Amino acid sequence: MATAIQPKVKEDIVKYGAGCVNDCFNCGNCTAVCPLSKDDTPFPRRMVRYVQLGLGDKLAGAPEPWLCYYCGECSATCPREATPGETMAALRRYSIAKYDVSGIAGMMYKSRGFAIVFSLLLALVLGFFLVAERFHHFAEEGHAIPDYWKVFEGVMPYITVHIIGMFVGGLMMVLVALSVINAARMMLKDKGGFGFLAKNSKHCIPALTDLVKEVAVMKRHDECDTETTESEPKWKTSRMAHLGIMWGFIMLLAATSIDFFFIYFLNIFPYIVSRPLGIIGGLVMLYGLLVFTSKRMNKATPNTETTTFADWWLLFFLIVLDITGFILLAIVTFKIEGAFSEAVIILHSVMAMELVLLFGMTKIGHAVFRPMALFFHLFGERAKAS
Repeated sequence: MATAIQPKVKEDIVKYGAGCVNDCFNCGNCTAVCPLSKDDTPFPRRMVRYVQLGLGDKLAGAPEPWLCYYCGECSATCPREATPGETMAALRRYSIAKYDVSGIAGMMYKSRGFAIVFSLLLALVLGFFLVAERFHHFAEEGHAIPDYWKVFEGVMPYITVHIIGMFVGGLMMVLVALSVINAARMMLKDKGGFGFLAKNSKHCIPALTDLVKEVAVMKRHDECDTETTESEPKWKTSRMAHLGIMWGFIMLLAATSIDFFFIYFLNIFPYIVSRPLGIIGGLVMLYGLLVFTSKRMNKATPNTETTTFADWWLLFFLIVLDITGFILLAIVTFKIEGAFSEAVIILHSVMAMELVLLFGMTKIGHAVFRPMALFFHLFGERAKAS
């Protein structure tokens, strides 16, 4: 099957961070030193070559960028200083942009100004939506509107803000869903499409089991930390930081879900379970976030020598979300009322909603796209071996 060469693809991927890709002369050193490279996945060499040739269709659905944990060893030993590891990171950004059907992801990755303005505008819409909901709550409960809220009184009718907020939220959620479906379609294109999964459905559970084992402990990631274990304690390695963010986020999500289910459906307050779980989850996630922030600020390892705005954007959102979560816990525990409490609630809620709505357009999409690519890869390996 012929593959179209698209000369502008390389120029486009350079904008996502693959600035030194032209310096590569395809010697294969990166593949030789990569601890995760195999015969059927000789990355990053093959991916770099695809970029140079402009094979856009191949790049968009390739699993290799997602199978790479970017230890940076390939970049550190490249004789041409072509930073193949950063090319793989750029390809992850490029892939997310290709999955996104709206085109917003590409603009956010390529333009810092657009990312800031769009994030602020979305936050403004969500903020007005939450303020309107708060006014509606006061009216329904028959409470007087506090003085610190009166500045917003009459700015826009509740029904107008509510409709706009619901429309924007609903639209963004649809775009996220379409991006995930589009990602699956691209990843499966060379394997035969979704029919490939149906045809080999017997491998689904074993591949899923393999995936859960990998995601739970990130064993493959441990192989990538060999370059840091001699100079860093175990708790500062990228693998442990990643695990902290992932498991901390899962615990926070579980705590929030428990609260929502028991309070809204059963009118039971399960704080004896949800609060300890939330506190532990918040501390574990904060640990991972601070390790990565420190690494990137100090450029401590090859994979943190280059940090894009997209990296800082996600770290900022997650850190603020984590810290405001702890402040909210204090507010609820000690029943603190007033403008500061309301402001923290709005800020925390807006940032949480924005992360969800931009899930398929920002780096947080790694939480879905990497496991998805790894699952299809494991599934394909089992199907090939049978």
